[in-house]
Amino acid sequence: MDALVIIKVVEEWLELLTSHEKEVIFWRYINHDFERTLNKKMKYKTLSYAEIAKKMNLDRKCIWRIEKKAFKKILA
Repeated sequence: MDALVIIKVVEEWLELLTSHEKEVIFWRYINHDFERTLNKKMKYKTLSYAEIAKKMNLDRKCIWRIEKKAFKKILA
């Protein structure tokens, strides 16, 4: 799929979300890194719910609920 099409779709999804929902989705899925595992394979790495909660000064369960609410909006 063309990268520009993907960017456009993601931008449309983000327009549906509140600022908290956008931030959670950003930290959980958009801002990521790859790290090498012990067998030298590359593994997709994102922040945990606890790490995001600390950054946003919210409870870990609150982050989980915000993420689920955001996905409901995106998938509707």
